[in-house]
Amino acid sequence: MKELLISLVVFAVVFFLHRKVKSISESVYSKLDPEVRGYASVLFSIFNIALLALGVIVWLGAIGIDVTSVLTGLGLLGFAVGFALKDVVSNLISGIMILVFKPFKVGDLVEVKGFKGKVSLINLRYTELEDEKGKILIPNSVVFKEAVRLFEKKSPQA
Repeated sequence: MKELLISLVVFAVVFFLHRKVKSISESVYSKLDPEVRGYASVLFSIFNIALLALGVIVWLGAIGIDVTSVLTGLGLLGFAVGFALKDVVSNLISGIMILVFKPFKVGDLVEVKGFKGKVSLINLRYTELEDEKGKILIPNSVVFKEAVRLFEKKSPQA
């Protein structure tokens, strides 16, 4: 009986936290730039799923099931996935930093790691430059780590 009561309390707390996080994420989502919204939606979904998984594990522990092996397996899985997605996460974080700090914007003429062109797109994975030969896709981790030369636009003489 005691375990049932504890499990119901844990379930209620997890449900409440899930709803609160969803509410906060929707509030933050509405304030984001349109270019970032699609990616933010994915990140919020991943966070909500992780919160629910944590709630299920706590609930299983509350009803008396040994969750040590589940946690060990999740830890190993998290390590393997994190190691496999190291470059993707690096580009993602760099893309967020570029979109937040805006060292350059679409339309600016820049040079990054020997590539010179007009910025045509900035997203969370790469920055796209255009030159006379075509498009150049530069991973955001490279853009964030390397020196970026921003060329000033010349104003027309009056």
